[in-house]
Amino acid sequence: MSMTSLKVLPKEKIRAAFSRAASTYDSASGVQTQSAERLIRRMIADGCAAGNSLDVGMGTGAATRRLARRIGGRVYGCDMAWGMVSFAKRNGGGLLISQADMEKLPYRDNIFDIVFSNIAYQWSADLRGALAEVQRVLKPAGRFYFSILARGSLRELASALKAAVQGDPRYDLLPARETIVSALAGAGLTIRWDEEFVITRYYDSPLELIKTFKKMGAAKISEDVVFGMGKRRLFFDMVEAYKKNFTRGRKVFATYNVVMGCAQG
Repeated sequence: MSMTSLKVLPKEKIRAAFSRAASTYDSASGVQTQSAERLIRRMIADGCAAGNSLDVGMGTGAATRRLARRIGGRVYGCDMAWGMVSFAKRNGGGLLISQADMEKLPYRDNIFDIVFSNIAYQWSADLRGALAEVQRVLKPAGRFYFSILARGSLRELASALKAAVQGDPRYDLLPARETIVSALAGAGLTIRWDEEFVITRYYDSPLELIKTFKKMGAAKISEDVVFGMGKRRLFFDMVEAYKKNFTRGRKVFATYNVVMGCAQG
């Protein structure tokens, strides 16, 4: 028995899922928090100065507010999910916030010194096109600092699914590092540096891991990959395989591959 590759969900479904998750997102976003901190530290080390900055896919604005405090300048933020935008506006911080699709940014050409994005562009159905929008809004010497969740993430879940279905469950929802690098070049952005690293997170059970996806609005994984298996028995087989093979101490773990870098317009 095997599973076919999953299709990208329509934008309206993605937008609605993230909007619903706005109030629970921060409590479940440990991976995003770690990645954002690492990216902002690297920006400071690179000597980023205050100017006009844009956070694309800002979510609740937690990382955007940290960016404003530590880099300074005039900070804009946008997200496609109105629930996230509304939540970010309620939390203030002096940010200039808009609801916007990363594939069609509502800003003039050559306006930003920095475009920042943390764990967002993996959701784009047209990565090259979305990155071309980054190139358009950046000033000629502007910099794009990004982190993107990449292929190889959640390999433990893939292995447990494979054991449950006794086949090869494919869920190629995330771009490979090579795909990201190629899309950046195709969009006219010159890579200054890039790296790939792994974040490991621990959960009380596989079910808690899956619930974490839902809290973050990542329905593409929690619904399509797991609950989309079609048979309740297979789901419980997956849980048992996960606990058997990916437990440390009293917790199960999951790994996330992150591609991070800086490109110049």
